[in-house]
Amino acid sequence: MEISIDINDYLNEKSVTATIQKYIDQLHQAGGGRLTFASGMYPTGSLMLKSNVELHLQPGAVLRFSDDPKEYPVVVSRWEGVKRDVYASCIYADGAENIAITGFGTLDGQGQKWWDIFRNHP
Repeated sequence: MEISIDINDYLNEKSVTATIQKYIDQLHQAGGGRLTFASGMYPTGSLMLKSNVELHLQPGAVLRFSDDPKEYPVVVSRWEGVKRDVYASCIYADGAENIAITGFGTLDGQGQKWWDIFRNHP
């Protein structure tokens, strides 16, 4: 199964997180498949990747992750080997198998903003 997403269909939305997650969930429930992103900028928060799902970014496609901590739910993960509650990463998976991120697009996590928060945290 393949689903394609084109940002031109969502130009009035500030974030397409819910839409992308809906498609990931649909693919997973159908047994797996590929979610293809056409060229364009996709503003999003944290995404939960699930088993048998491939995110494929065509050239010029950019998943631009939010710099707002509210877009990243708290999840149980490991930090330096210790289980603890942490903010979900840009793309998060738990117990997932056969997952992939492919193509020649860009994942933009806006790292500088996060490093500034980390360095200035009391």
